[in-house]
Amino acid sequence: MTDRPPSRRRKIAAAIAELPLRHVIVVRNGLPGERAERRRRLCLNRMLYDLDAAEVHIATFESRGAPDDRRDRQLVDTMRASQSISGQLRIEHQKGPLEPLLWVPDAVCGALTSQRTGEGQYLEIIERTKPHPGNHPLRPAR
Repeated sequence: MTDRPPSRRRKIAAAIAELPLRHVIVVRNGLPGERAERRRRLCLNRMLYDLDAAEVHIATFESRGAPDDRRDRQLVDTMRASQSISGQLRIEHQKGPLEPLLWVPDAVCGALTSQRTGEGQYLEIIERTKPHPGNHPLRPAR
């Protein structure tokens, strides 16, 4: 989203705010030399924990290919085995072009990145998400 003109970014943020979605943003400020995959797994670990605490049963991720999708499923299995999450939460992977809503996380991430560089209006628009039936804030982390 950061590569779009401001008028387009406002339209994207407003469209997201109209969707009946709950947003979870997990950020890891990586250590120097920390691999991107490690940062991703640590973020995924926290996000799955929060989603499970909110009693979410299905989380859909954009497929990054069979090996990476398998690593995601192994992380879920490891978290279940350690009882970090319940057996209720499951993940599925979809190819980006087959699931149009997979653009939302990229746009929300772009809005957060913009906020961190002084352009907070896009994230503010998204944060004004209209209430929808079943759309309630996530519970605080355990």
